[in-house]
Amino acid sequence: VLFDEDNNPSIFFAAPIYHTARESTPLGLLVVQYNASILQNLIVQQNELAGPNSFGTLIDENQLYLANGQNPDLLYKTVAPLSADKVEHLISAGRLPNLPPEELTANQATLAAALADVSPAEPFFTTSTQPVQQVAVVWLNAHAEWQVGFFQPQDTVLGIVTTQTRKTIPLILVIAITVAVASIGATRLLAAPIVMLTRLVERIAAGNMNVQVPVTTQDEIGRLASAFNTLTSQMRDLLSDLENQITERTLDLKRQAVQLQTAAQVAQEASALQDLDTLLNRTVTLIQDRFNFYHAGIFLLDERKEYAVLRASNSEGGKEMIRRGHRLRVGEVGIVGYVTSEGKPRIALDVETDRTHFAHPLLPETRSEMAIPLVVRGNIIGALDIQSQEPNAFDEGDVTVLEVLANQLAIAIENSRLLTDARQTLEELQIAYGKTTTEAWQKWLQRANKPIGYRFRGVEIEPISEKPPEAKLALQQGQNITAKAENAQTESHTLAVPIKLRDQAFGVISLSIEGDEVSSDFTELIEDISDRLAIALDNARLYEETQSRAMQEQVTGEIISRIRETLNIDTMLKTTIQEIGEKLNLHDIAIRIDLQDNVTTGETR
Repeated sequence: VLFDEDNNPSIFFAAPIYHTARESTPLGLLVVQYNASILQNLIVQQNELAGPNSFGTLIDENQLYLANGQNPDLLYKTVAPLSADKVEHLISAGRLPNLPPEELTANQATLAAALADVSPAEPFFTTSTQPVQQVAVVWLNAHAEWQVGFFQPQDTVLGIVTTQTRKTIPLILVIAITVAVASIGATRLLAAPIVMLTRLVERIAAGNMNVQVPVTTQDEIGRLASAFNTLTSQMRDLLSDLENQITERTLDLKRQAVQLQTAAQVAQEASALQDLDTLLNRTVTLIQDRFNFYHAGIFLLDERKEYAVLRASNSEGGKEMIRRGHRLRVGEVGIVGYVTSEGKPRIALDVETDRTHFAHPLLPETRSEMAIPLVVRGNIIGALDIQSQEPNAFDEGDVTVLEVLANQLAIAIENSRLLTDARQTLEELQIAYGKTTTEAWQKWLQRANKPIGYRFRGVEIEPISEKPPEAKLALQQGQNITAKAENAQTESHTLAVPIKLRDQAFGVISLSIEGDEVSSDFTELIEDISDRLAIALDNARLYEETQSRAMQEQVTGEIISRIRETLNIDTMLKTTIQEIGEKLNLHDIAIRIDLQDNVTTGETR
């Protein structure tokens, strides 16, 4: 469609003219011009072709209305506004009327978007305008340039469906009522047995497992009732088994809890008990109290690890075996001999059929036995022996828990032994150091050539040589001595506190104290002073000995240095005599070399 200067729309049809039908070169062109309003007339003639109130539209490739069967005022207007550049281009090409832009559009952007989205495969869409329109679109040629659309109100489209629905509703209601009545009757007939089953299930859920459903028919309901009774019976058996298992498991858990508590208590008390015999006896007592076994015994290997010696037991027979010195050879006799050799637990559930078991006449009621090795850092030190009057009295759970107890016991035994060895070593060291200290002070007193002591009576310090009886007794016993003073005008006491170092007394502090008694605080004060004085005196003695030894080394070094200044034997002997006399302040020295008796003698005066 093209518009002239007066904005009149026209349609042009053109066809080539040939001289004959066989010629391929045209002689000219036949052009026919029509008024474009013919398109409007054609579309209007098709109104209601698609149904009541339907109308058609014709839109070109630029979405320009070429015909509108409902609203002719939209002719030669675009469905939606175009860009200013495109409008100017189309006007210059004669494809749009030469009018202001606002007069060239119908402002139907939503419809324009819907028309742009339709395709030959899906040509239908619904408008969002009022009234709602159902639209179908087709294309006039294969290039999809011009679109023919038919619009029809949705109410009109659905009118037939609505009318048909109104006619069928009464019939549907009649059918529904009939079906409902029939369903209620059938439901009551079929639901009665199911209701009864439901009530029985509720009784079962409340805990009554003895409920049985009466079977009155052989149909599906009867088979359901039979299956229900079978299920109820199986549930009763299952619950009974579960209750028995829970009871047994509860007892096992209680027993294991007691066993673990015993193991923990053994570990706790072992940390406090330091004596080995007390530890062993306390352990078997705990085992007896918590597990109530017929016999519990603890074996320890001897120094050569040849025999396992019974050291503790809770039973009377076991105690008698200890008094008799009962022992089993490692790796040869009894279950205890086996575990102390292999380092693995061993259980005899029936001692009458177990060849390893050693039957002792003092334990005649034993029916099952278990022994667990006592191992510390990979070394077997003994075994824990448990015996019961019941056959099959032990299981894997007992082994696990008693292994924990045995491990704790083994560590406690080793710690007790180490503590005993450490104490013995400490005592030996203290005795040795004490003897060394005593000998050192004896030598010091010999060099001093007299006992050293001083007294203070409130005026001045004076030397003393005698020792009162209390001081002698305190020095001999190494303990504090308190005595009431005799022939005293006022009541007083004498306190003698030994001066000790490494439990060896080498001096005494004696004090005369007025009053009825000597307080413990005062005694502790003097003891503290005595301890500090002992350390200070010994340090001073060591310092003196060090200085004396250093002086001796110095004198010896000087003498030897002078002697080495010559290689002449005569000069060397004279130098030696002279240096000894000068350094040691001696007046008569003689050195002789006598080959007659093959002895070198030296005389000093």
